[in-house]
Amino acid sequence: MRERGYELAEIEPVIWQFIESENKIARPTTATRISNHLREKTQISLSERIMQRVLYELNFSYIKGESRHMYAESEAHIAFRTSYLRKKVANRVGTAVARPEVYLDESFCNVNYVVSKTWLTSEKIRYGKSGEGIGKWEFH
Repeated sequence: MRERGYELAEIEPVIWQFIESENKIARPTTATRISNHLREKTQISLSERIMQRVLYELNFSYIKGESRHMYAESEAHIAFRTSYLRKKVANRVGTAVARPEVYLDESFCNVNYVVSKTWLTSEKIRYGKSGEGIGKWEFH
């Protein structure tokens, strides 16, 4: 077996800090980005494949993100949308022009803005951008 050119205890805190800070600002992480950061901070250069092995060894998970905004069909959104459309229909009673009414709220605009995969800590909490700032998804 080949000897490692690094000590896991030396690079672990740098990796944890980078992944957590990037996740908190909803920026997805890749093994290449983590390797580049590690090289900047410690002058230890790891290939993408070696970094992936290190991440698995440190119990990180490479998890696919949500492709749908989790609040799009919440009870509050459904109730608001129903109320809004009822008011709009009541406003249009008696008009001769037949125009379709389309309801589009922010939760539907931001549906597919999540990068497909990112590295996460063992808690598997992923932060992502929504229309109103940083949101949080938990994976089980």
